[in-house]
Amino acid sequence: MTAQSTALSTPWGDRTVLIPKKMLYVCSLTVGAHARGPYLLLGAIESNDGRDGDLRNLFDDTFITMPDGVRCDLPVGTILRGQGEIGSAEDPSSPKLSLRLSIQLGANLLLVECLGCVNFVGGPGVFQSAQDRKFAGTAFVATRHETSSASYRWLNRRQLYGVGRVVGEQRSGERNLVFSFDLYAAG
Repeated sequence: MTAQSTALSTPWGDRTVLIPKKMLYVCSLTVGAHARGPYLLLGAIESNDGRDGDLRNLFDDTFITMPDGVRCDLPVGTILRGQGEIGSAEDPSSPKLSLRLSIQLGANLLLVECLGCVNFVGGPGVFQSAQDRKFAGTAFVATRHETSSASYRWLNRRQLYGVGRVVGEQRSGERNLVFSFDLYAAG
């Protein structure tokens, strides 16, 4: 009996090996944000490469074969606008991260919602502090997409997982951040 068949036939609490999964790099998302309290205005500042943010494949691929064998066109676009929040009104020190983006894909629009968490080096107080300083951390999100484009309709049915980082700076009460995610599909 193989490890894979053992993992799938064993009751959940009695498993001793991981359920087999394949993760596949799809694209990268970079977005700049201006923070006012816990609220984020996305696409409001330029990222390190001079753009407000974008969605692209680092290897300039135009299609990808998903873990389940389906061949899909890869989205390439520019962030038009967005909003988000770090923490919540009930718990400002929460690591909860919420981003909502509108991305221009040629003549079409892609709406992306990202939910996850952000962990700043030094804890959440680093982000909330009034002191002038630079800060950084890691961020993880799961995405939902909506588009009417026939080429990218596969995104409407697929959740991607983003692993990334955030870097920021607070100066004179203004907080600017840049989020960078690599998005993966699981199969």
